[in-house]
Amino acid sequence: MRIGPALARLSLKPKPTKGCERCSLRFPQEDAECPYCYGLSDGELQQVKQQIKSQHDARAKLGRIFLAITVIIVILLLLTY
Repeated sequence: MRIGPALARLSLKPKPTKGCERCSLRFPQEDAECPYCYGLSDGELQQVKQQIKSQHDARAKLGRIFLAITVIIVILLLLTY
């Protein structure tokens, strides 16, 4: 089986990243500056950090909802036997 040139270049290895000291997000090591907070003022950076925190909290809440649904389904399956 022959692999096409585009597929041959496809690397499944993750690119090395580094953490930004200013915003704490990860970005490729090959970038000189953080693409997320470069050029932002301190006020704008605080808004970005608040947005990231609210997204994290929303995902955590969704995770707890899925966990509760899973527990309910498992209990219902156990009760049917």
